[in-house]
Amino acid sequence: MAQVRAPGAHDPYAALRLPAFRRFVASVLTLTVATQIQAVVVGWQIYAVTKDPLSLGLVGLAEALPFITIALFAGHVADRVDRRRVAALATVAMLGCAAALLAFTLIPGTLPGRRVWPIYAVIFASGIARSFLQPSRQALGAEPPSSDRRWADCCMDLEDRLWRTASTWFWSSLPCLLSRP
Repeated sequence: MAQVRAPGAHDPYAALRLPAFRRFVASVLTLTVATQIQAVVVGWQIYAVTKDPLSLGLVGLAEALPFITIALFAGHVADRVDRRRVAALATVAMLGCAAALLAFTLIPGTLPGRRVWPIYAVIFASGIARSFLQPSRQALGAEPPSSDRRWADCCMDLEDRLWRTASTWFWSSLPCLLSRP
């Protein structure tokens, strides 16, 4: 028997009927999984080159330091400038960082003498981009598609649930992905 909703009843998936919100959620999910994959690959590559656990910690520092340092300014920019433009530029910057990391892996000789400082530099730049991406993307997710406040609540709730699902799925499936030959 099909459920019939009373007029004005809360529909938690109403926001997914909006094409713009579906594109936004797809970009958030894609970027979340891609960032997590990149973190695993970079950690593996750093350890393969250095065999030093401290080097893995420095990867986290290289990304967290600019992310935390620039966070207040990035939030100010997200409030004052077009959020779509800030999010798009930050995403393009993160794509450029991913391309640079891919080049380090695929092109022989790009990491001179088994040094990893170029990777740290790219991760530092990625941290700057993420610092601008986070507040602008969160503000975009909180902007209701109409003047009705229920849309904003629905959009924020759904975006949060989907982000948590993507994050949990990746880390829970990682052992299965890594165990394959």
